[in-house]
Amino acid sequence: MSYSVFLSVWRFSTGLVGRLGGAVDMPCVYKPLFYDLEKLLVYWQKGNPNSPDLMVIELHNGKITDTYQNYQGRVYMDPTMMLEGNFTLRLKDLSLNDSGKYKCIIMLNTPVIQMLNQIYTELEVAAPFSIPVVTHPVEGQLKYGQEVTLKCTSYGGKHQPMIIWLNSSEGSELIVDQKLDSMELSSGTLNVTSTVTLNITAPLNVTCIIRTPEENFTSQQYELRQRDNPGTDSQTQNPTAVTASISVIASLGVIATMLMIMIKRNSLCRLYRGEKIDREMRYNFHGLNSRILPPLT
Repeated sequence: MSYSVFLSVWRFSTGLVGRLGGAVDMPCVYKPLFYDLEKLLVYWQKGNPNSPDLMVIELHNGKITDTYQNYQGRVYMDPTMMLEGNFTLRLKDLSLNDSGKYKCIIMLNTPVIQMLNQIYTELEVAAPFSIPVVTHPVEGQLKYGQEVTLKCTSYGGKHQPMIIWLNSSEGSELIVDQKLDSMELSSGTLNVTSTVTLNITAPLNVTCIIRTPEENFTSQQYELRQRDNPGTDSQTQNPTAVTASISVIASLGVIATMLMIMIKRNSLCRLYRGEKIDREMRYNFHGLNSRILPPLT
């Protein structure tokens, strides 16, 4: 039996963006629908530049076939909505390979096959990077001048991003040499790491940014705390101890001054008392002599 095809086609095209691992609904509607589903042929196909188009799902004689390779268990058309002429395809668990051009074909299955509608959908599966995480192997406060190695890690994107380090305290970019490592995962996405080494001379908050043409992803601020101050010795780091030492020295100085004053006062007192006794003794001696010895004639 031979079939003829009568073309009476509506062509619509739309573009959709889905996220890796997510789901999209690709529209395909023919309304009003005057035919029973048993009289329709509905095909969803994916364009393939190097070979015939891939079959995704089909409606034939009122029954759905959705067991085609690469799409089994991931595609769905709602039977209730199909009764109203809505053959929208839901595709879930998106992978990077799902990106491409899809075509919905609606035909009337009669001896003279009539093309009722064709709708094209351009699907792009986006793979955003994860929020970057900054880590370093040293915990706690850092010494003045200590070198610290920081790592910024993110995963999930399709293309190599630009990685930027910021001094969050000042809102300026850190101009440092960084080592970039990139590894492609089985899903086709990337795992990227940037490694930098900083010399810490002051407290510092750093931020890592993963920059792509579509969007940016920013890490939380990472705080690097400095323990020591420049030009100080480890034994004189505590200002309270220094203040206490100065207070003790000052107190000892006051006590020594008071002792010196007391010693001088005691010496003066002893000197004064000695002179007074000597005068009294000389006075008594002369008086005694004047009473015992008669004056010379």
